[in-house]
Amino acid sequence: MTRQGVALALLGLGLLALGRILGLVELYIVGSAALGACVIALLLVWLRKLDLDVSRHLQPPRVAAGTSSRVDLEIRNLARSKTPVLRMRDEITGTRGADLLLAPLPPGGATRAAYRLPTSRRGLVDIGPLSFEYTDPLGLARSRIYSRRQSQLTVLPPILPVAPVPRSITDTPMNGAEQRASWSRSHGDFYALRNYVVGDDLRRVHWASTARHDDLMVRQDELPWQGRLTVLLDNRRQSLDHDALDLATSVAASVMAASRARSDLVRLVAADGLDSSFVTGNHPWDAVMEQLAVLSATPHGSLRTAVETVRRREAGGAVAIISGRLTEEELTMVNGLGSHFRAVIGIVIHPSAVDATVEDPEIDLNGGDTSGIGSSITVSRSRPFEDQWNRTVASLSSKH
Repeated sequence: MTRQGVALALLGLGLLALGRILGLVELYIVGSAALGACVIALLLVWLRKLDLDVSRHLQPPRVAAGTSSRVDLEIRNLARSKTPVLRMRDEITGTRGADLLLAPLPPGGATRAAYRLPTSRRGLVDIGPLSFEYTDPLGLARSRIYSRRQSQLTVLPPILPVAPVPRSITDTPMNGAEQRASWSRSHGDFYALRNYVVGDDLRRVHWASTARHDDLMVRQDELPWQGRLTVLLDNRRQSLDHDALDLATSVAASVMAASRARSDLVRLVAADGLDSSFVTGNHPWDAVMEQLAVLSATPHGSLRTAVETVRRREAGGAVAIISGRLTEEELTMVNGLGSHFRAVIGIVIHPSAVDATVEDPEIDLNGGDTSGIGSSITVSRSRPFEDQWNRTVASLSSKH
């Protein structure tokens, strides 16, 4: 029963009671009519059977935070009777959901509906289940059916336009790669295989691997003077809270995307044990971005373990360390990476960058007082990341 139905049923019962007390037949008639209307409404919604086929598509299924995705729904009536006006509700985590009204569908008829799904922060957004609600003509009773199909939208951290770290003069084509593949019988050496992307030269297709993986695999040739960038993200809860970690993941994605656009190898290491190794190709990169989308602040992470993981493979190139405030012991530990990498850049996320109630700190623009790391910047409310990063990279480029 709807609220109107419950109110009408209570009114009918009250009129019956009042008619008995006063002995008025007219009150009996009106009360009985009210109760009868409620019973008929319940029967109407109970006897109506819906048979709907529903499909949901996300366009696109992966978006950056701050942009929107389009949710397309197709509803087909498989019953032999016309559907009533349906109120459709799609549950969406973190929101009130999407409400739409559907006009009646004839037998075998279909309709499409769509809505925009805005995103504010990274993570996974669960969409569904989808419910359909219909009422009797008087709105006294209602019934609801569910479509259990669910979808998931991946919201990636936004990528900011920044310059790539300068390449070191010691960067070599194979240094830092996982393993060199030397079993090719062709004249061109390569170090990795990746999935075929539209536009690739078909002459680079490796047919033996294609037959084994049941998907087109392309040889990734060596790149001359290929640079490498390792990003160490300190996602310990005592270092970065939830809001600061959102900004930190965006910084990490931006720095790696800038180097990847130059065909450098990139690697992501986090304090919770995450290590992506150096990645190349679209699929490994997509996996790294999805890891950044779901990365959470951990209470049990270890910065020392993360530093040892980075140091274990002496690959040269550059390393960027993203964290909150570090203790003197942690600074000393991080500074030790300078003997393994040609460039070490520290990025400190100050609380004022994400919390308007925190006072903006007085910081030397050169970053000399923030961490003691080789090159260091502090991101705050008045000092956005992009400007400071580009200034630091330009300074490093002039030294090389």
